[in-house]
Amino acid sequence: MKNLKLILGLIFLISNTLLFSNDKNGFKNEFHINSTGFVANYLNFGNNVSSNNPYLLGYKRIVNNSAYRVGLMGNISNSNSIVNPQQPRLYINNQSLYFRIGYEWRKNIHNKWSVFYGFDFATDLNDNKSISYQNVNLNGNIFLVKNNSSFSNYSYGGGPIGGIQWNLTNRLSLMAESRAYFFYTEVQSKNKWEDIPEQLRINGSFADSDNVNYFTRLNLNLPLDIFLIIKF
Repeated sequence: MKNLKLILGLIFLISNTLLFSNDKNGFKNEFHINSTGFVANYLNFGNNVSSNNPYLLGYKRIVNNSAYRVGLMGNISNSNSIVNPQQPRLYINNQSLYFRIGYEWRKNIHNKWSVFYGFDFATDLNDNKSISYQNVNLNGNIFLVKNNSSFSNYSYGGGPIGGIQWNLTNRLSLMAESRAYFFYTEVQSKNKWEDIPEQLRINGSFADSDNVNYFTRLNLNLPLDIFLIIKF
């Protein structure tokens, strides 16, 4: 807990001494970072508090009483492990990208508080691939077969947003927002086998597949995530 208080104190100090100075029109840029877990730990809410907002980073360009806004988060992971010493290694690759861009209107309701509302366009991209191996016994003979599988989904949509912002200092704020995004999603799954004996392919035990499905969804999110804002 002492370390967390020290870190938060350093953020306050740095934001007020090292960042660019303000001009007569006020700060025009805001950098956001999702700090839900950090704030929950600092306030002793426990380690089980998680974020329901996929956008880790954000940026806003202030224009009078409105702002252009973007949000982003991405992830790439690879694993290469041994499942069976008698087989080649298992390979897994996962990639994801969450991106949004929009416009908002802002209104001050107090010298420390402001509200905002607007509209976002958003896209979610997820792609998962794996290569695995399996030993198959056919009439006493062992065959090593290879499986290539992939699962991907692509979502496009958007919707209204609204939130509230609390100004801690001239350069630091906390923000929480709610959103209602409507998405159109395409899901594709592929499964391909290699080095399969013809006898097994005939009875359909190792049939290849390639399926595409489409659906729509509505995501409603309450303002439960906390973003730390640095103004410059």
